[in-house]
Amino acid sequence: MAKKAGVDPSSVYQAIRTGLAGSVVMDQKSNKIFSGDFKPGFRVELHIKDLQNALDTAHDINVSTPFTAEAMEVLQSLKAHGHEKEDHSAIAEYYENINNLKLQ
Repeated sequence: MAKKAGVDPSSVYQAIRTGLAGSVVMDQKSNKIFSGDFKPGFRVELHIKDLQNALDTAHDINVSTPFTAEAMEVLQSLKAHGHEKEDHSAIAEYYENINNLKLQ
């Protein structure tokens, strides 16, 4: 959203990283995302496996997990486009594709 608005995404990251929106994962992945480096770390395909286990368990015990299902759809889209071996920071590519922009 920042990029589309003409704002440097790394500036937004710097502004929110020390507040409640900040996290160790965001600190570790932001440089990879901003540079387009999606070399495997924790691969998309492993997230799909884990999310499928979570969804199956939730369904077995009649628990609704709509945000987990949405995350699964994002990861499945990446897999459908051949990104399943990339690091999960490739989720940025999903947003780049649906918004017709590049962060780099």
